[in-house]
Amino acid sequence: MGSDRARISLDRGRGYRAIVQQQGRVTLEADGNEGNALAETALRDDVIDIVGPWGTPDDGYKVTAAKGALQIGAGIYYLGGWRLTLPKPIPIGGGPDALDLPEAHLFEGNYAVALLVTEQEVSAAEDRALREVALGGPDTAARTRLMQRGVAVGTQGTDCPSAAKDLIAELAAEGATWDVATGALKSTARLTVVPVTSPSPPDPCDPPASGGYLGADNQLIRVSVTAFDPATKKGTLVWGYDNASTLYRASTTDGAVLTLLSDPIDSDHTPQIDQAVEVLQTRKLFDHGEVIAADAGPVTTVIKPYDADRKQVTLGITLDADQRGDDTHPLFLRLWQAEIAFEAGTQVELGTTGLAVLLDLGGTPGGD
Repeated sequence: MGSDRARISLDRGRGYRAIVQQQGRVTLEADGNEGNALAETALRDDVIDIVGPWGTPDDGYKVTAAKGALQIGAGIYYLGGWRLTLPKPIPIGGGPDALDLPEAHLFEGNYAVALLVTEQEVSAAEDRALREVALGGPDTAARTRLMQRGVAVGTQGTDCPSAAKDLIAELAAEGATWDVATGALKSTARLTVVPVTSPSPPDPCDPPASGGYLGADNQLIRVSVTAFDPATKKGTLVWGYDNASTLYRASTTDGAVLTLLSDPIDSDHTPQIDQAVEVLQTRKLFDHGEVIAADAGPVTTVIKPYDADRKQVTLGITLDADQRGDDTHPLFLRLWQAEIAFEAGTQVELGTTGLAVLLDLGGTPGGD
């Protein structure tokens, strides 16, 4: 889930070490976020120098097999400078951060087992304890959490080097490369943002109306690929203002109409007819009852005006029975601006933002 930011200012290539606050200046959230990111990356670099890209002090996360089932053992593991912990063994294909996967799976043949760790932002719509009660319940800062998942990929190899080779080939087909020095996965996809230039008006007394920059505006626009066909080089993407951070808890009985569990804060954050929205299932369930939404889900549009009296949103699709959630595992509705078709290597305009994007997809992409 994205957080509501004006911009992301971290640029490691500039070699900055810390943020220096100045008296009498306005402080933006980007300054604090960059300061935290600089400190975190410096610490991770130190850990990689000392421990290496991966390692364990107690044989943690050891993979074992019994009766055709694979599991990852409890303990401590360092991966890419992050310190990870597991209080108890978890099955491959399940575990604490994978409610959408089965809790057990039988494996036949040889498999390369990997630990996939992603950093996910968590909002107050997911963990309601983040709301500030003293201020009447509005949200303040978001949080980040490391999400862990065991992944097993079939291999013809009979030893670790050959199995790793097959795993790397599988990642390459998915549009990712593995950095051996840091343990990081790096996307081969590239996105270029260019300003849309308006053509010169043929008549200065009758200039054409067009989108574009109307003034200074700090606005983080998020773009996410929702589908792509490598054979035709065509796909669809969604884009949204405010880092697509508007998120609501919701419930449904028929799979076609969602009932929001809270009122939108204003008209700018209210679902509009023909607006793109994304339905997310619960991914993580905390012991105290709060949850974390999945990072992706089916995208559709709103096909009827928002019913403010019932807090209802009518979707352009009908969710399957296993996608409708329940009281323990609520659904979430994320607001985007629009979903549009694109072709790799060809510019596509983002509405009237005055911006266009060009995507170069090195494999079958997924995510932002």
